[in-house]
Amino acid sequence: MRFNSGFQRSVCGFAAFALLVYLINALNNTSTDGKRNVHIRHIKSTDANDVENSEVTGSEDVLELLHGSIIDKYKSQLSERRRELQSITETSNFLALYPVLAPEVICGSLARFGRVIDGGKWVCNAHRIPQKECAIYSLGINNEPSFDVDLQNFSNKRCKLRAVDRGAATESTLKDLESIQGTYLEATIGNPTKEDPNKMSLEALMSKYGDKTIEILKVDIEGMVKIKDETEYIMKRIQPVYTFLKRSSM
Repeated sequence: MRFNSGFQRSVCGFAAFALLVYLINALNNTSTDGKRNVHIRHIKSTDANDVENSEVTGSEDVLELLHGSIIDKYKSQLSERRRELQSITETSNFLALYPVLAPEVICGSLARFGRVIDGGKWVCNAHRIPQKECAIYSLGINNEPSFDVDLQNFSNKRCKLRAVDRGAATESTLKDLESIQGTYLEATIGNPTKEDPNKMSLEALMSKYGDKTIEILKVDIEGMVKIKDETEYIMKRIQPVYTFLKRSSM
């Protein structure tokens, strides 16, 4: 029996489609390390209540798609995020709107630490912070250490936290930092010059504290403060994935 070319193309196309479906099902139902794959119920509604009440289950599997602690972190911020969104009435107030939104990036375990408004920061794979002998640098806190406190409590205070800002810290800020294995240094970040010899470079800071590497570098410094001259030095000493910069002059 002879078939025309159109029929043959249809048969080949169907066979290819069937093979693709088979492979997808095989990947969904098997795991190379014996663990259960991550299953996520897709939520079509944009209502925050649907997200809060959704059943999301999984295990640390290939790519660690959704780590349990990260899911809990998102859920803990839902009420605050919803409240802040309702309070934003001006459509041009992007400074207030942007931090409240939950952006999507290529990171299976992305979570915001600190306030959902200005002051909080997004961190990828925070659950992978080493168990000991690590350092977190927080450059610029402006007496708003919610990020530092939240991150340290999340990681069970595994790392030493170095907070630096050019202004004096309040008693409340110092108390918060002390409770999370944090220290505060009043200094201006940058390379010292003849006109301003009191500036401290990141290299000088690390030398002062005796740190060889930085697990997380948070930079929230404004205006003319610059650390761009230390880019090469920074990249050699910061652990990959964790670097976080926000509105810096780098």
